[in-house]
Amino acid sequence: MTKKHAPYTKDSIFALGSPPHARRYALAQSKLLATDLSKSILLIAQGVVQQNSAYSPYGELRPGCARNLLAYNGEYLERAGLYLLGHGNRVYSPRLMRFLSSDRIGVFLQRNYNAYAYCNGDPINYSDPSGNVGTLKQLAQKSLISHGDNPVAAAEITRQRFNARLIETGKLLEEFKSTIESKNQLTEILSISTQYQDKKIDTATAEQSLHKLLPFTLEGGAAHKKMLNLSREEIKTYTKTTEQKAFKAEKLRREIAVHIPLLETELIAYFDALSTVKAAMSAMNRQHWQSADKNLRIRQ
Repeated sequence: MTKKHAPYTKDSIFALGSPPHARRYALAQSKLLATDLSKSILLIAQGVVQQNSAYSPYGELRPGCARNLLAYNGEYLERAGLYLLGHGNRVYSPRLMRFLSSDRIGVFLQRNYNAYAYCNGDPINYSDPSGNVGTLKQLAQKSLISHGDNPVAAAEITRQRFNARLIETGKLLEEFKSTIESKNQLTEILSISTQYQDKKIDTATAEQSLHKLLPFTLEGGAAHKKMLNLSREEIKTYTKTTEQKAFKAEKLRREIAVHIPLLETELIAYFDALSTVKAAMSAMNRQHWQSADKNLRIRQ
């Protein structure tokens, strides 16, 4: 075998354009790999020799299994039993089930994010070829949506709280407005009736005032006559009702005064959460494109 064909025979099935004896040597040195869906090497066949491999959930090679260049998730296995993920970006130890250095981008995803964890504690469903937030387009997006202590979920929670507070405050304002209008209407009716009975205003003026106050009633109708000729007991009842409505309106006003600062706080928290989401997504996109550019440079 000449030096010309030597580089191709070690790791290739055969070298194109090589002589027959070189191809036979290449076939003798070639290996057939069997993998699972995550590209972990499960079986290596070289001629009649077969080597089985098994791993722990975090990628540690089981005792008795042969060590090969490619192993867990198809990553290169160092002699020290470590994986240099992301082209040496971070060192991962399957025995310790953690990285040996912190994640530079994952800290933006959650306030309690474990920067040393592998695949956020879920190596069965996710892999981490880049060394930054396991399979960024899958793990990071799911993490941002599903967990309650991350920017997107926090923003959604604060939005829901703000909407609930806004709806509650709106109901109080509507009830307050309705109570005030009802109280003022009763007060005006009592005032017109009292002035009419004390002969301070005539019938036409009283009916015109009632019609302006209650446009749906007819001047000189039965409703007007009843309101203008209230008995003492009815006046007391109307007066008591007016006082009750005034008390209710004051109570509603105090509740609204308490809700408005809380509403402002919820709105500020929502905007803060949105700012955090924006920063996290910008960091994710920046890291994604930097990783893509790095991979492209390595391939070139």
